[in-house]
Amino acid sequence: MKALNLTGVCQEQINLVSEFINNNGIECKTTDDENVFVLSDEDAVKIEDEPSFEWFDFAIKPLTYDVVFDDESASNSKDFGYSLEECKNYIKMYNGTNESYFENFKGGTVSIVCNETGEYVYNETIR
Repeated sequence: MKALNLTGVCQEQINLVSEFINNNGIECKTTDDENVFVLSDEDAVKIEDEPSFEWFDFAIKPLTYDVVFDDESASNSKDFGYSLEECKNYIKMYNGTNESYFENFKGGTVSIVCNETGEYVYNETIR
């Protein structure tokens, strides 16, 4: 999945990209940020490969994820902008250790949250 970021893009460019999306049956999922949309890798390639968009100001980037620690009394995040796989590897490497928040949140939950959508995509108990 990728994020289409239209933040700071002029209205004319937004209109042309929107028209292209509609005319090509591209599905976009809205996010909490009204200027950022989630789309499939395949649909992102369609937009990226469109020659008329070569000088446009929008950005298409992979989704990023953060690691969040929760228990019944507190919550904290690492403020990561990592890939899903990097976050899973971080949890795998440090869960059960005294690294960072793992020590303070033992018995709680460590989760992976998509930075663009706010969706919780993975969680496990902290050992």
